[in-house]
Amino acid sequence: MIRLRTFVPLLAVVLLTACSLVPAELQRELLPSNTSYKTAEAAYQVLIERHVDKPASNVLLAGALNGATTEVQKEVPNATFPDGPLALTGSTWSDFAKFSDRLDAVLKAVPSADRTLVERAAVDGMAKSLNECHTYYLDPTRAKGFNAPPAEYSGIGASITSPGPNDLVEIAQVFPNSPAEKAGVRKGDKVKTVNGEDMAGRTSEEVANKIKGPEGTTVNIVFVRNGVDTPLSIVRGKVTPPRVIDQTDDGNVGYIYVSQLNGDVSNQVAQAVRRQN
Repeated sequence: MIRLRTFVPLLAVVLLTACSLVPAELQRELLPSNTSYKTAEAAYQVLIERHVDKPASNVLLAGALNGATTEVQKEVPNATFPDGPLALTGSTWSDFAKFSDRLDAVLKAVPSADRTLVERAAVDGMAKSLNECHTYYLDPTRAKGFNAPPAEYSGIGASITSPGPNDLVEIAQVFPNSPAEKAGVRKGDKVKTVNGEDMAGRTSEEVANKIKGPEGTTVNIVFVRNGVDTPLSIVRGKVTPPRVIDQTDDGNVGYIYVSQLNGDVSNQVAQAVRRQN
């Protein structure tokens, strides 16, 4: 490993300082940073190196080219540009260089196209080429909202599940140090009534809206716990839904629940693991 880490930078220096000794195609294969499409390049590298399905370059770049050309046609409906499949060989960075050349040609043929939007569409095309729901592209605006912390609200501090037909909404998770936890609400409790109003057949959203209310006010809920009605009065408070919850049951088994894979959730999970040790 030490030799490899030492050798690669030295090779890069040789290529940069002695270009006449190395064919241009080999340079582009070994030095991916020669492309001007940094966003697409970064996404491509992440997908090639880290995606569990190990996608091939031809799949990703065909998707990227399709996304880019579709975006160009969206901006300029009658646009004409170089068409046809890329002559890919399966060599990671040589293939990306060919894609980069084709994208250059497309943008040169349609100079009115927005280069930034076209490149983002190419990244989106790469993600879509994998045909699975867990890989997708967020542009900077969407990414900012996606990674924003959960919004604070006034309620009891618990998440609920959607009920089946004619069933009651059920408590899915009780947030640590929340009004619900302090009042004795438990995971699995079913919400029968809220302030005397029957919740049978209500959607989870309808039940949640009934439970929420101004901070400091009291909500009276009758839960069904193990078949027995369990009435609780809970004083609402300010609550921020956690992304990660860690708990230990009576059997000394630790559990870590992750509600959202965004923001700093990786750091929160690491902290939860350390607390469990």
